[in-house]
Order: sequence, then C-alpha cells, then structure tokens
Amino acid sequence: MTPGRIDHLDGLRAGLMLLGIPFHAALAFSGGGWLVSSPVDAPALAAMADFLHAWRMPAFFLVAGFFAGLVIRRRGPGPWFRGRLARLGMPLIAGMILTVPLQWILVGLFRYGTWPQTWWFVGRLAAAPSDWWVLHLWFLLDLLLYCAVLAMAVASPLRPVLGRCGDFIVDAVRRRPALTTAVVLLSAAACVLFGRAVWRVLQLEEVLNGLVSRDLLSFAPAFAVGVLLGCRRALLALITARVATVAFALVAITASLLVVSAPDSAIGAVVRSVASTTVGLTAAVVAVGIASRLLDRPRRVIRWLVDASLVVYIVHQPIILALAVGLFTLGVFGLAGWAVTVVAAFALSALAYELVNLTPGLRFLLTGRRAPQASLLTMRERARTTC
Repeated sequence: MTPGRIDHLDGLRAGLMLLGIPFHAALAFSGGGWLVSSPVDAPALAAMADFLHAWRMPAFFLVAGFFAGLVIRRRGPGPWFRGRLARLGMPLIAGMILTVPLQWILVGLFRYGTWPQTWWFVGRLAAAPSDWWVLHLWFLLDLLLYCAVLAMAVASPLRPVLGRCGDFIVDAVRRRPALTTAVVLLSAAACVLFGRAVWRVLQLEEVLNGLVSRDLLSFAPAFAVGVLLGCRRALLALITARVATVAFALVAITASLLVVSAPDSAIGAVVRSVASTTVGLTAAVVAVGIASRLLDRPRRVIRWLVDASLVVYIVHQPIILALAVGLFTLGVFGLAGWAVTVVAAFALSALAYELVNLTPGLRFLLTGRRAPQASLLTMRERARTTC
C-alpha cells in the first residue's frame, strides 16, 4: 500500500468525524426538536443536516471497514480486536462518564429551567439504560460490534470461503461492472430491509433499551464493503476511478430523488429504505474517490486533524449544547447562530484536544493511546526550525 492511499483515507475518516460539528450545530439551530432546539425554524439548516446524514456515516463506516480489513490480515484477529477494544472501548467508556452526564444537565436546564427539575431529569436518565447513555458516541459501540463480528468471522473456518467470495466479486466487477454493482447495492438494501423487519418483530429496540439501535443494520453494508476494499485493493482502484466516481454520483442523485418522491405508504417505505441504503453506499464511494484526488499527499495539518478528530468529536457535542443554549438566550438564531457555534465549537474542541494530548492519563482514556500525538505547538516549532 502506497503512503498516499493511506493518507487520503485517514484524512477522509478524520474529516467525516469533524463534520459532526456543523451537523449537530445544524440540528440545534434548525428548529427540528433535537436535544436543544431553536424556537425559530431554519429549513436550510435542516436540509443541510439531512444531506450530511445521508452520506457522512456510511462513508465513515466504509473507511473504518477498509482499515479493519487491511490491518486484521496483518496482525491476526485476536491481537487486532484487543487493539480495537483499547482504541474504541476506552474512549467510549470515558466519553460516557465525562461528557454524557454534562449533556444531560444542559438539556435538563434548557427544557425545565430550574435545578430541582434538572436533577430529577438527570436521575431519571441515569436510572435505566437507554440511548441517552451513549448519545453521540453510539458509533463507537456499533463499530466495536462490527469489529467483534469481523474478528470472529476471520478466526472461523469460514475465512477461506469469505476470501473466495471476495475474489469472485472483484472478478465480476471487472467483467460486468454495472450489473455487479447493481446486484451488490440491491443485495445490501434487501439485507437491511429484512434485518429491520426482524428487528421490529423481535422488538430488539425494547430488549436492548435503545443502547443499540436499528442503525446497526443500516451501516453494516458500508462496513462490509469497506472490509472487502481493504482486503482487495484491486477493487478499490476500480470503483474510485474517475468514470466510476461519476457513475456512483449519478446513482446517488437518482436514489436521493426516490427517497424524496416515494409515496407515503407501505410500498413507499420499502422504496425509501432501499433507496436510502443505495444513497449511503454510493455516496460513500464517491467521497472516497474525491478524497483520493484532494488528499493524495501527506500534510502536517491533515496529520493533526487525524490525531485530533476523535477527541474533538467526543467533546464537541456538550460544547455545542452550551453554546446553543447561550445564543438562544441572547436571541441569536438561524444561520448566524449556527456559524458562530461551528467556529467556536471547533476552536474549543481543538483546545480540549491539545490539553488532553499534554495529559498522559486523559490521553489514554480518550484516545486509547499512551504516546503523544500531533500537536499544533510542535507543528509551529517545526515550522520555525524549517524557516
């Protein structure tokens, strides 16, 4: 694997995580009933949030699957998964302890306005497991589950069969790219649709208390495709070529139109489900293709963003909640409030990363790493030395 390919996918993964700042700020200022919500509707921000949601997380899980497929072949399933437990499980637990309760307090103050009612709200949330326990950290839990399934599959007798399936798909894409792509997309959509139906019949949402949602099924195809790309580099080159990127973009646009125009009926729900899976997968491939051209050379600032992205993501949401509530109180809404929140949240989150990076204990808790990572301070010192 050439360094440029690693750089552009690593940079894309970091960028997708950092896009959580404008996404969550848009949810706050669109007036759509999020954790905290502006009393003034902003349709443009709601549309932007829907646009980001359609492709950002599928692209993230595709890239995560790529690195999973790449590294698990080198290290083996056991050592690789133990590393994932540290790199994903430690930040998940630390984030749940350090940032989630703070968000409960901010939401409680926003909704009820008094401390007694806020503490009652916090106590009710802490009493029983629910999606409130993970909030914006849900993707770490889902990714851990995907990694566990992958490690078990690679360690099982099914590994040769999976390898032959990967070779078959690569050969089929070479011979009949359009037909094979259509079959893969429709198969992925059918699996998601069937899985959601089973999830609903078994009432797993109630069984799992919302800690794991049906999104686990929605993003599984993107992770699986990413694993295939990590194990079969030839396929990655085929689908990120310029012509292929344009073709996938057209498919994503067509599927998006189907999502919007599907009738409000049982058939329409099926159409939307199939089209949504298609949008996510095709848009994710387009994002990888674009990143391969824009982020094809290593840069210091990209390296810093890669190292900072996880901590920035963990701390950014409580910062957005606090900023949004403060701006609502001052009467600042709409695009102006969103822009101020995005800039301030990124700056404060970046500062938090620098402080975490300087503190060994916090660094290990929030990143799963003991060694210091890239820092803006060291970048400035190196720049001065070079000059």
